Amino acid sequence: LPIAAFDNEFTLNVSLTCPISYFVGDFSNTATWWNAGPGGAYEIVENPAVANQLLVKDFWDFGIDLVLNYNPTTYVVSVPDQNTGAFVAQYNGYIYAKPSTDATQVSTFNPCTRQMTLYINYYIQGVGSYGNQTEKFSGL
Repeated sequence: LPIAAFDNEFTLNVSLTCPISYFVGDFSNTATWWNAGPGGAYEIVENPAVANQLLVKDFWDFGIDLVLNYNPTTYVVSVPDQNTGAFVAQYNGYIYAKPSTDATQVSTFNPCTRQMTLYINYYIQGVGSYGNQTEKFSGL
């Protein structure tokens, strides 16, 4: 076939994705502002009552979970405004958590590598902020 044109080029982009079931389980808190230091062990589970929501069990305190919403396509995480349960008597108020106020700090997780980085703004309503802080989790 002397005149046949078989010189075609194709580009194939592949992206590895894993189901959320690969992600959930036991984790180590490898970088933390909230706790006394890294190394805490936590269980991250899907919230059976709310779609696309994860719970970091007992993160704030026993019985008080860190709630996280996520996009199942991009794995971008949002931190809904939530009371940590920690009361600061000096300011007569509770410490709250919400997403980072820095638009360049985007919380995400990778369900295949079981790594999650959160950027959280800690604050006391009507008083002020502790600033944007980082919480990192690595699957065990």
